[in-house]
Amino acid sequence: MKNVFDKVLLRVAIIVAVVTTAFAGTAWANEPITVELNGFNTTEGQIDGNISFSSTVGSIYENSLRSKTFTLTAANNAKINSVTLHWTTSQLTVRWTATNTNDTGTFFANAWPTSELDPDVQYQQQHPQVSGLDCEQVVFSMIMESLDVLSFDYISVTYTPGNPDSGKTITALSNDTNYGTVELDGNVIIATPMPGYAVDDVNSYTLTEGSAVVTQYGSNYFEVEPSPYCTIVINFVAHAGSVSLDFEHPLDHYTDWDCQGFKQFTSYYPPSHLGTYFGKTEDNVQTASIQTTAAIMYPGTFTCYICPMTDVTSPVSWKVQVSSDNSSWRDAGDALSYTTGWNDGQCHPNEWTEFSVDLSSETNVYVRICYYGEGKTAGIDDIVLTTRPAPVLSTIPVSISSVGYSTLYYGTLNLVVPEGVTASTYSYDGSKIEVSKTYDAGKVIPAGTGVVLQGAQGTYEFDVTTEAGEEDANNALRGTDEAALTTGGVVYYVLSTKNGSNIGFYWMREGGAAFTNGAHKAYLAISRTEVKGFAFGLEDDATAIETIVNGQQTTEGAIYNVAGQRINKMQKGINIVNGKKIAIK
Repeated sequence: MKNVFDKVLLRVAIIVAVVTTAFAGTAWANEPITVELNGFNTTEGQIDGNISFSSTVGSIYENSLRSKTFTLTAANNAKINSVTLHWTTSQLTVRWTATNTNDTGTFFANAWPTSELDPDVQYQQQHPQVSGLDCEQVVFSMIMESLDVLSFDYISVTYTPGNPDSGKTITALSNDTNYGTVELDGNVIIATPMPGYAVDDVNSYTLTEGSAVVTQYGSNYFEVEPSPYCTIVINFVAHAGSVSLDFEHPLDHYTDWDCQGFKQFTSYYPPSHLGTYFGKTEDNVQTASIQTTAAIMYPGTFTCYICPMTDVTSPVSWKVQVSSDNSSWRDAGDALSYTTGWNDGQCHPNEWTEFSVDLSSETNVYVRICYYGEGKTAGIDDIVLTTRPAPVLSTIPVSISSVGYSTLYYGTLNLVVPEGVTASTYSYDGSKIEVSKTYDAGKVIPAGTGVVLQGAQGTYEFDVTTEAGEEDANNALRGTDEAALTTGGVVYYVLSTKNGSNIGFYWMREGGAAFTNGAHKAYLAISRTEVKGFAFGLEDDATAIETIVNGQQTTEGAIYNVAGQRINKMQKGINIVNGKKIAIK
């Protein structure tokens, strides 16, 4: 009977059969997948994300209850196609019921051999199959007909897989892209603060739409389970924040930190400083370290709690160190040293001692704490590295290329136009665009206003101001604070050149489809039109505008003045006809 008992150990194996289209992107294979569940026992589990099972089956022994059940349930829109049962028994009745179908039935096995017994085979195997189900759940009820032993070997399932993300939507946003950006990787939100900023350690995120279970690991890592959709805003703060490590989760979840020579640990004596777990040095380790995975622009104070776990008579020390290149390290502040065998009073065995170092004089450095312990065991817990407030932005550098134009957009900053630069908004009247408002040197571009800049090639400093500039309600320019898909219109244009010459707004993608706009850049968003572009016409005059329809410039009666306004006939002064300057005296 030893082989029967061996079979009750749970082993799950997934066999992919006839699958020619892989799970790539959001395209899901329609071919059935065969799943084998070997030697399953009384348990619940997930076979592969599309089929789950619950069971009291494994082996039915003599003098035990004669009735057992097990259930297969499809998830994420999957469909069960067939189920094959593999057993060795004397007599067994199996009844099944399939949901969403009228399919019910009964197996009856009478497997006791009539011929002379094979000494190596006690029972014959049965492999009945239920096929053509196309259902979401199958429930099997098994009844022993005799006081014999049922050894249940494995179950094979073929099914059409569903989409595990079907109907689930996560939208991740930043409360201020000047403070930090967010990235969505599957169901994980990764927050990246700007230098000197941090995720708010009091109110790290806000659920603004839908519902979800959000688990935060460290400071910048959020695991989200939507029900079935949600919008989550990560809250970055422009004042002092912190990055922390409390060891309450697996160490690879703390993306702000890299632990070398430490492991997550729990014990009754000593208990953790706070919570259930703390960090413990690996057995016989001579040195160990915990360091930030990125440079901290404006560190404040490093604080942690230290606990000697063995008596030592040779010096043990903890040092906080910093590095500007993640290679050359130097000590910061005084080290914490102790020799517990001599009871020097700094640290007592199995008691937590606070260790703190001021890093406010440092800028843009990696930070680590190092343990030098001669192989003696020690614990560390509740690491907190505060960050100083970022300096208030005073100027924004903006470059204008050799063509003499650029675009600019800041969603939350009012900017003063510097000398040598003109900023313009543009309106659209259904057939052409034209300059709507001009901000000369010294004028303030209001926050959230997209503009076209004109000036000589170079880099210009735009002062940040609290003064609110005059807004333009007719402005057809939009912008983004980070690389993002264009919105706010139907047809979208990017500032560019056509054939390397005429600067203007042109389709980035065929048909003026949405495209990914650059950070702090403006774009043109208008309603549906066949116009492929709007050329400024003259390389030295952004107000001279030509309309390009289906790739051709309009020529009939297209006369403009130097302000870019269309006129009915030639006037004294400079006239612009088909991109050419014509002077009338």
